Amino acid sequence: MLIVADTGPLITLIQLNQLHLAEQLFPDFIIPEEVFLELNRYQPLQKFSAQLDSLKSRIKKPIQLLQKVGALDVGELACISLYYELNADAILIEDKAARDWAESNGITCLGSIALLIKAKRVGLIQSIKPLLLEMRANRRYLSDELFSKTLKDEGEA
Repeated sequence: MLIVADTGPLITLIQLNQLHLAEQLFPDFIIPEEVFLELNRYQPLQKFSAQLDSLKSRIKKPIQLLQKVGALDVGELACISLYYELNADAILIEDKAARDWAESNGITCLGSIALLIKAKRVGLIQSIKPLLLEMRANRRYLSDELFSKTLKDEGEA
């Protein structure tokens, strides 16, 4: 399954020290060069340089960047561009506007929570709750509704 990863979910996984989950679930996942640059500019990730360096081999540059669409940033546009160019299966993305646009154009989207659920279901992690709590501690947005629903659905409420 070919996945193109955007900045937000990668920040979450790196801060949780769980980037290996994306590597195990989607061995061929790629990131646009623009996303790699965004990750390296994000100050809270500077202490995770080894994880950032591990992403270098996954970098691809779109042949042609999708033209500006609404409020989508350059990383999101690059993800969508690569999705189309490589006939990818999905985009790992969280930004609501980007996700809404992508889904309305038939693109399958996954977020950090979906990735964690998949990891639990295949036995890569035992529990989601501690990771969700850590996401919140890291100031990653997670609504109370999604937090509660995820824990209930996964038998951790």
